[in-house]
Amino acid sequence: MRRTIVGAVLLAMASVSQAQSNIYEVNGNVGIGTASPGAKFDVNGAAVVRGDLLTGSILGSVRQGPDIGGTLMLENSSKTANGAASRWNIYNMSGSYGNSLQFWAYDNLGCQVGGLCNSRFTIMDDGKVGIGTTSPAASLHVGVREITELSNEVSIDRIAIQPPYHTGGPWFINVRDKDDKAYLDMGQAKFTLLIILAT
Repeated sequence: MRRTIVGAVLLAMASVSQAQSNIYEVNGNVGIGTASPGAKFDVNGAAVVRGDLLTGSILGSVRQGPDIGGTLMLENSSKTANGAASRWNIYNMSGSYGNSLQFWAYDNLGCQVGGLCNSRFTIMDDGKVGIGTTSPAASLHVGVREITELSNEVSIDRIAIQPPYHTGGPWFINVRDKDDKAYLDMGQAKFTLLIILAT
């Protein structure tokens, strides 16, 4: 009888201690502020790390494979519409992605048909930066392709520079190909003011 009472007291003390510390261990997972941790370490609330934070390859992540190293995921649950990036992932890539740091955007559909699952920004290990391309070939490479309303024409999204006070629209630089010719357009707002043709 005494052993039963002592055992019950110890169990009660352990439960009280666990509740006061707000730290829970469930099936090998550790939770702080949550009694049902869904990962090896699950914190419900703000966290402060007073030192380095190291991440490695994550199996079971949105995009997994041998070419994906450490991953940082940033979520915003208020973005619920298709096409709205409810999650941004920052990856340390290698292999088929190239040695790079890449920023990917995902909506709630993710990588299934109709979902948002795209790289938006890339920094190569050699310092080259790509916007809209995962393989920049220059110090700054803007490379989103668009098929225009003109037949046989492919244009690269423009680089725009907005004057600080003028409200008529930004200055732009646009690169496009048509047939066997390459064009460099410069203009302001919707008006092309200069066209340079390379044959």
